[in-house]
Amino acid sequence: MSASTVVLKNRAAWIVEWHVHGSNSGIEKCELRPHILPHRWRAERIVDFMRCLYSNSSLVTPSEAVIRFSKRQPEGINSQCSRQPLEYGEYGSGTLLFSNRVNDLTIERDGFGRFIVAWTNHFAQQRWFWKEGCWAQDTE
Repeated sequence: MSASTVVLKNRAAWIVEWHVHGSNSGIEKCELRPHILPHRWRAERIVDFMRCLYSNSSLVTPSEAVIRFSKRQPEGINSQCSRQPLEYGEYGSGTLLFSNRVNDLTIERDGFGRFIVAWTNHFAQQRWFWKEGCWAQDTE
């Protein structure tokens, strides 16, 4: 095993993550990556980001996306920004976005050139690897 170097440790940030139930979610695997946002952003701004992310995902056609952007609360979409985790998506679809403000974001770089991004969200400890623009979730 190669030694790793800590790049950032115990930083605050908002982390937006997809939560998918079942293998037939309709979302592309490449979209299931974490999004790291500034910790100073208000919850309403994070939910706005989630609205844009959801509307530009493979779940929504381009024409639907344009229609959704004209509405603050599109029909069938549930969003809440009054408590954590923040949520955005269609309940019952099996695919939702969640966001938590974390205080333990840690980024390390290993000897193979990968970045190891780790944090604790509302549900559990998360670890992702990033190398050359590609994300992969740690499954161990």
